[in-house]
Amino acid sequence: MRVTVVYESLFGNTRTLAEAIAEGLRTAAPGADVSCIPVTEAGPAAAEADLLVAGGPTHFLGMTSQRSRRMARQYWGQATGGGAHHAANAPPLGPGVREWLATLPAGGGRPAAAFDTRLD
Repeated sequence: MRVTVVYESLFGNTRTLAEAIAEGLRTAAPGADVSCIPVTEAGPAAAEADLLVAGGPTHFLGMTSQRSRRMARQYWGQATGGGAHHAANAPPLGPGVREWLATLPAGGGRPAAAFDTRLD
């Protein structure tokens, strides 16, 4: 069984959760081939797994958007003092889970699961 966990993480929290999910899947199904990849590296082939798990942060009560990711980068710059030193660790600008899912063909009935991270 091939399992792919695809995640979008802006500050590292969702990545930590995705890695924990992947590890839990490895423990629950020792024979499974489980991969955990950021959405910025996931192509359409990632969704061809026997089980797809996708997740990301929640912004404004929904999935992130280009606008909300830009806002997160702006917040990051203000919180860290900005500058080139901090830019390397800033949240990515690339496509998020929303955009990646929109590029995929219909799932054909394969199982999938979703998760999110958010602040209350």
